[in-house]
Amino acid sequence: MTFSIAHVNVSRGFRGGERQTELLIEELSKIGVRQVLVARKEGELLRRMDQSKAQLRAVSGGPLSVFNATSGVDIIHVHEGRSVYGALLRNLVSRTPYLITRRVNNPLGVHWLARRAYQRASHIAAVARDIANIVELTYPTAATSVIHSGSSGFVADKMQAAAIRGRYPEKLIVGHVGALDNRQKGQEYIIEAARRLA
Repeated sequence: MTFSIAHVNVSRGFRGGERQTELLIEELSKIGVRQVLVARKEGELLRRMDQSKAQLRAVSGGPLSVFNATSGVDIIHVHEGRSVYGALLRNLVSRTPYLITRRVNNPLGVHWLARRAYQRASHIAAVARDIANIVELTYPTAATSVIHSGSSGFVADKMQAAAIRGRYPEKLIVGHVGALDNRQKGQEYIIEAARRLA
């Protein structure tokens, strides 16, 4: 019997978490793990995914659609917070274990359903220590560890970088790759560091 995992990521857009989901599927496919990607219909992640690496299951994004799409797998990996309740439901019905990766430092819900979902998870991986701290403070009995994100694998275009430098001769140029979300990414610190360096 071949081990199978369902990766669940129903985000509408495509940011770092979706890239990390994509990279994990690519790497696990190299060692022969049977994989399913449960992703939002019409979503960028679903569009980008190579069907030879994972079976694709398009969903609406609601908990019931996640529950239905995660049947027949050995473990569920929830890559974003919207899908935790679908994984919990699948666990309650068929005892399929699930793990959660937390990539944001947003506060966690403290209502009974969120508590049940996080405490029943087999494990919670946080991509940074401050995210793990939030999980541990909210749910002290949850099994949590820090696993930092891997490299995105994107290659810098040297010609494009030279063209940008050419437009701003004798200026200090600081680049940033990531969502323009100051609360999560801290662009204000990048701007302040650039001012000091200049």
